[in-house]
Amino acid sequence: MSTATAPDNRVAKREALDPKPTPPVHIWATLGAALLVFEAYVVVKWVSGPYFQQVHSGPTSPPSWMKFAVNTVQIAVPVGCVVWTYWFLWRPWKRERRFTFEGLFTVAIFISSIYDPLSDYFQTWFTYNSYFFNRGNAMEALPGWMSISRPGEMVAWPLIFIPPTYVLLIGGVAILGSSVMRRVRRRWPALSAIPLVLSCYLFMMAFDFVLEGLIGLRLGLWEYEGGTGALSPDKFYKYPISEMFIVSAVLTAFSAMWFFRNDHGQTMAERGVETTVGWRAVLLRFLAILAVSQVFLVVFYHLPSALISVHETSWPAAAQSRSYLTNHLCGAGTDRACPGPEVPIARSGSVYLGPSGQLIVPSGTRLPRPVPFQSR
Repeated sequence: MSTATAPDNRVAKREALDPKPTPPVHIWATLGAALLVFEAYVVVKWVSGPYFQQVHSGPTSPPSWMKFAVNTVQIAVPVGCVVWTYWFLWRPWKRERRFTFEGLFTVAIFISSIYDPLSDYFQTWFTYNSYFFNRGNAMEALPGWMSISRPGEMVAWPLIFIPPTYVLLIGGVAILGSSVMRRVRRRWPALSAIPLVLSCYLFMMAFDFVLEGLIGLRLGLWEYEGGTGALSPDKFYKYPISEMFIVSAVLTAFSAMWFFRNDHGQTMAERGVETTVGWRAVLLRFLAILAVSQVFLVVFYHLPSALISVHETSWPAAAQSRSYLTNHLCGAGTDRACPGPEVPIARSGSVYLGPSGQLIVPSGTRLPRPVPFQSR
């Protein structure tokens, strides 16, 4: 008996000195929990504060064909999202009492859509058509938010269009991107992961050019007024080339997330969840998927777009002449000049340029005074 006990004691001591590493799912879930709590704070502050107001179309009304496009997608996309949610979330749960990755991802990406205007953090470079049903947006609640936002005069986040669009677009494109990589691997089995991902990235560039450059922007659903290196730079449907590269990066990241799953169907964030059972396992998986989704969105899209926006070009006159695209942020009918290379980036309470280039000093602002050099 003593000879059997001694090895067991040595194993126990070795495990105590060399503990097992924390499973990835626990690390990602912890981050996801923190992000979920923070998002709840942002949403509550938005809904309960003065910024939860509609941004009206203003004195210019969208043409009939544009109103038709807005109303159509505002109905069709939520309906499509309901069908998607039934198929990937409710149906597996009803039949097998299990939550699939696709179902948990649906909830996670729906929640993450609240941050869609985040790339306007430093200054506004894109807007939505304020003919959409909206209540402003929640980003004013973010610490350090610099973009000019006032109740009823801010980026008009489409409340019933963007969240389901995130589900259908990112989820659908991730499935499409996975299919592209699967076909490439079938054709060239020896290819490593990098060429596979690159093939997906090139496909996404063409996809975004068609979806945004040829459809979404021309329908006036949203606009990139301040983007750099653009096609049709003088039109309201200006299409920044940088958008093609950045959007393709984030869509490729989600496609890779769907494609590179292990034999258990787990993404990189869900590894190690098999040590947990029941609803706790479901919660861990959901929080991990939420964390990865929001990290992808920030790292691959919002952050690079926000940094590029600091060097944005002037808003085209074709966009400034449409109040439903300016969201009352700048130009005619406001006291601010629209962003551009010649317009300084203004913070809350700082001096800024008016529509005609005049310097405007907000009430209560203390202008700096020169400090003389100290003489000895």
